[in-house]
Amino acid sequence: MDIFEKEEDKTPPADMEWTEAVDATGDAMLVVDNDFNIVKVNKAFVEMVAPKVGSIEGKKCFAVMHGGAGPPSSCAHLECTRSRLPVTKRLFEPHLGLELLIFISPVKDPEGGIKGSFHVIRDVTGPVEALSDAGDRITVEAPLVGRRHGEGARITKRQREVLLLLAQGHPVKRIGPILGISKKTVEFHKYSMMKYLGVKSVAELIRVAIREKIITP
Repeated sequence: MDIFEKEEDKTPPADMEWTEAVDATGDAMLVVDNDFNIVKVNKAFVEMVAPKVGSIEGKKCFAVMHGGAGPPSSCAHLECTRSRLPVTKRLFEPHLGLELLIFISPVKDPEGGIKGSFHVIRDVTGPVEALSDAGDRITVEAPLVGRRHGEGARITKRQREVLLLLAQGHPVKRIGPILGISKKTVEFHKYSMMKYLGVKSVAELIRVAIREKIITP
């Protein structure tokens, strides 16, 4: 949902429609521009920060997320926009009192420049939650998130589906339509698995997943 009027070019990534489905998802989502203005948020984001922050209208993202007067040295938004690459982080945010899993991807303008970033934020405080195929939040025992290979890593059913299709050679843009999910959701699952298995490529991800018997060849 829009929290206040912004110029027309401040939109989410072109391949992500800001629909009622996005507004209703269990994960918090927001779009931040290069000046740290919060351009768009969904209902889950408002509900996540409201107990601590109250209204977010007119506030910079660093004030809402970190309670500071400027971006922290470890600002994932800056890391993403400067590198022009997706960033995945798991961190404890003392301002909100929450442990968060954050996936951030750059937002490009029509000329290919970076005009901001798109964030998917999952509250993983306490038992880690995942999304079932029905869209319900479910608790996953010993999930992949936060575990390295060799520690009995397990993944959700949806992550396994994404992983199997990657292993079969399907590109990300094809996996979304096959599973009935967005490209951004596929990328979120892929980068989350890569980050927390400690690998840097899809080929490594598949090798480790086979070795750890997460999938079978």
